[in-house]
Amino acid sequence: MKIKSFLALLVYFSLISCKSNSIDKQIKSAGFFEEDVNLSTFTNNDKSIVYFPIRHVGTKNFYNNIQFKVDSLASKGFVFFIEGINTDSTKLSIQRIDTLELKLRKIVGGNVNIYIDTINSTYMGYPFKNNKGLINQPKYSKLGISKTNSEHSDVSLDLLIDEYENKFGTIVLSECDYNTSPNTVYQCITVPESNKKYIVLDFRDIKLAKYIADSPHKKIAVIYGSNHEKGLYRELKKIDSLWTYLSK
Repeated sequence: MKIKSFLALLVYFSLISCKSNSIDKQIKSAGFFEEDVNLSTFTNNDKSIVYFPIRHVGTKNFYNNIQFKVDSLASKGFVFFIEGINTDSTKLSIQRIDTLELKLRKIVGGNVNIYIDTINSTYMGYPFKNNKGLINQPKYSKLGISKTNSEHSDVSLDLLIDEYENKFGTIVLSECDYNTSPNTVYQCITVPESNKKYIVLDFRDIKLAKYIADSPHKKIAVIYGSNHEKGLYRELKKIDSLWTYLSK
């Protein structure tokens, strides 16, 4: 089972605290209507990285542009490192997975599997006017990314929750958590913002940087949310001070 990756979660879930009549403005300010894909590149003279700031909600043209640039880099021998919090149903019980997902929702403040409901015209449970035809991020396979040209470089859900609880203590679920269905607005008490930032961004940036450092691949395209770029570069510099931007 795969939980959708977090593009700019700190932005996305700040929308949850807004009143529904401001959702349309917040969606616009989050950049969901932009159609260009602005790539960054950095190198340490051994490996080259092209950074794709993916969004999990966007226009069809945005994702068409992603696919075009994916095809171009694939033809040049780039390997795509993709985000996504995975769970292994062969190793974890259904009950364990359900609990982990509830704890993740408590961390991020909403259901990360559901963004736009095109049938009911809602975003994260709030009604909004989808006049621009926004869609949820297509599957990676629809963007030209396959098992043969990509690697999953993100952490597993159980590792993510274990890291949180080892660092900050056990996440205690409440009746509100158990009684709130996945497709409704999440209004339960969440974890402190500083804890959320560490586990959603910093921890995963550290793991991604190490994954890149340990990889034998020299030409890497990273497809993660835009909020991870700064942290990834920071963590790469800690490993090797030679990392530098070529374009940004």
